[in-house]
Amino acid sequence: MSIPDFQSFLLPALETAGRGSASVKETVKTMASRFALTAADLATLLPSGHHTVVASRAAWALYYLAKAGLVKGESRGVYSITMTGQTLLNRRRERLSVRDLYRESEDFAAWHASRRSADGWERAKGASDEEDNDDEPPEEVMARAYRQLRDMLRDELLERIDRLDAGGFETLIVRLMGQLGYGNGGFSGQTIAGGVNGVVYQDRLKLDCVHIQAWPDGRVGRVDPPRIQGFLGLMDSEGVGKGVFITTGGFSLEAKRTARQSQKHVVLVDRTELGELMIENDIGVQPDAGRIYELKSLDNDFFDEL
Repeated sequence: MSIPDFQSFLLPALETAGRGSASVKETVKTMASRFALTAADLATLLPSGHHTVVASRAAWALYYLAKAGLVKGESRGVYSITMTGQTLLNRRRERLSVRDLYRESEDFAAWHASRRSADGWERAKGASDEEDNDDEPPEEVMARAYRQLRDMLRDELLERIDRLDAGGFETLIVRLMGQLGYGNGGFSGQTIAGGVNGVVYQDRLKLDCVHIQAWPDGRVGRVDPPRIQGFLGLMDSEGVGKGVFITTGGFSLEAKRTARQSQKHVVLVDRTELGELMIENDIGVQPDAGRIYELKSLDNDFFDEL
């Protein structure tokens, strides 16, 4: 089963608090039991890589409940149910939504409305309150927005690569391999039919090398098995055991199978991965100084030492 959406965490979090106290850890246990979450579900990370999706949603659920006055903080990260929360729990609802929190708490309604307005999340004109069921924790909203911006950058980057001439494409590939730690001992190769074919050496003595082919196949180009077989043949003739085949297009399933079944260690890099590798290694991109956001968190240790 996939991980339930954020609002599905609200009622289990309240029920956990109703049994004595609720922490993120206890709420996650409740969710895992109720929705039969797998170990993989529980280990799934947010795009930031710092927190799991389940723990993040549990933490925000408790925060929302506290803003609605349904739970209150007892100690660091631990909440207990309030009388208002217990009254709501006694109604034995099947689900609790953000819209329900609006109805139950004027303070929550004021806080949430001001937050959405400040973030520019105005509801579409003509939409009813009942339609406003897609609320997400801010961390997930930011992660999703970051992913969208990164995808847009990758697309722009690849479109620019498509316009490179043969010499520019070769320079780009050699520089990328160098950033990845390959080619410190130099590059020996040539541009053929607009593509790059050659060997990068991993040390100055040229004791270890990787065969590389890179092709500007365009957005819709597909590499088929014969091209992979030809690449493997070149590796054999040169006695090279490792290779990287890069395309600005994609690979057919049969081409992937051909590379996988080979005795050689061959890595296939398609259009999407090429763009991601360039962004990760700051090739052809630069930081956008006008859009850097620094997030800070509460330093509980500071207050504990006072």
